[in-house]
Order: sequence, then structure tokens, then C-alpha cells
Amino acid sequence: MEKIQIIYPIFPLVFLTFFSLAHYNRVFSREHKNNNIKSEWFRLYKGDLPDSAILVREHYKNLFELPMFFFLLCIILYLLDRVESVDVILAWIFVFFKILHSFVRLTTNNTRKRAYSFTICYFALLFGWILLVFKLIVY
Repeated sequence: MEKIQIIYPIFPLVFLTFFSLAHYNRVFSREHKNNNIKSEWFRLYKGDLPDSAILVREHYKNLFELPMFFFLLCIILYLLDRVESVDVILAWIFVFFKILHSFVRLTTNNTRKRAYSFTICYFALLFGWILLVFKLIVY
């Protein structure tokens, strides 16, 4: 397996993050224009927000939580030249279910489906880290 294969799953998440930022800006601009968000909120990020703004804000913040550990894992595997097929499969599983999680959150926001996709992301990433530690100890 070529080690570059572990880098490819990073790109969809990067583009998802940029898309989410653009969506965040659209929603906040629309809500501000409709006077649902007061200008003072942008100074200290305090005050009431409409549900649509809370939803996109929390989604965007979420993309800087678990995915950061995913990016780090992929880069470590690449730099240490320890990429195996199972790593690439786990990476794509994480990406697929993270995108699914985002889609559910921004459309139906069905908490059961969100929890399902998040759990798969979590365990795919956890297993990836466990494999890395195992590789470093055994090899």
C-alpha cells in the first residue's frame, strides 16, 4: 500500500469544513439581516441566537473536535511510513460517517441517526489510534 493513500481521506473533510463555514456565514448573515441576531452578539458572542444559527455554529465547532485527531493520525501514519490497508479503510469509514453525520445534522437533525454516525466515527478513529500504538510497540 502506498503511504499517500492515507492523505486522500483528509481532503473531503477539509472541503466539508470550508463548506460548513460558508453555510455558517450564509445562515448568520440571513438571520442578522432579518434582525434575529443583534449586532452586539458579534462583539462578544453573547446573547440569544435563533435555532438555525445555533445549529450551524455547533456543527462548525464540532468539525474542530474529533476530526483534529483524525488529521493528526493520518499525518503521523504518513510521516512514520506505517500506512497499511486497514488504516486507509478506517480513514474512509471515518470520513464517510463524518459526512453523513454532518448531512443529518444540517438537514433532519435526527439525534438517533447523528448518534449512530458519530459512534461509528468515534470507534473507527479509536481503533486507528490503537493500531498505531500497537505498531509502534510491536514493530
